[in-house]
Amino acid sequence: MPLPDAPDVMVIQDTLVVVVHAQPAAVVTSIVPFEAAAVSAMDAGVSVSVHAAPACVTVSVCPPTVIVPVRPVVEVFAATL
Repeated sequence: MPLPDAPDVMVIQDTLVVVVHAQPAAVVTSIVPFEAAAVSAMDAGVSVSVHAAPACVTVSVCPPTVIVPVRPVVEVFAATL
């Protein structure tokens, strides 16, 4: 099913807006293949990274907030005969 054509003018919240961001109907992307390097060199074995001491420390001293709903007791059907 085809998409409907966009209107030239739209009214949103009593404000006049003119459509100026139309998209092209077709887009062509060119792809240029290239050869990967024939040889790559890397050290074999296990590598180890050592990090320096942190610049700061984050400490939480407040307990988490607990939210409990407080609702009055309403007896709606107590007065029925």
